[in-house]
Amino acid sequence: PKLKAILAKVIPHFLQKAQCRRDEVYLWWDFVSIYQEDGPLKWTQIECIPVFVAMSDAVVACRSGDEDFHAKEGPRVWDRKSEALLPFEQPIHSHPGHYNNR
Repeated sequence: PKLKAILAKVIPHFLQKAQCRRDEVYLWWDFVSIYQEDGPLKWTQIECIPVFVAMSDAVVACRSGDEDFHAKEGPRVWDRKSEALLPFEQPIHSHPGHYNNR
């Protein structure tokens, strides 16, 4: 849902307000944009984040999916079938909000 909202609403709104073209906008998705398996490479890429930010004309920071992982009631997950937020009952490392890199 978050990616769909960014692509369908945030980017078109930004294009209009900034008066720029779609080919001038780049999307950095932190978890996807940094290689997670190779520790030294991952940390080198993390250290480059300030460079990417400094080279940007604008940055839109979105809240991560961790809010359901860190819920007061315990880890929760959205169930599409029932369209409800339910307690997460699988191994904690497999929760979508647990990125295994923290």
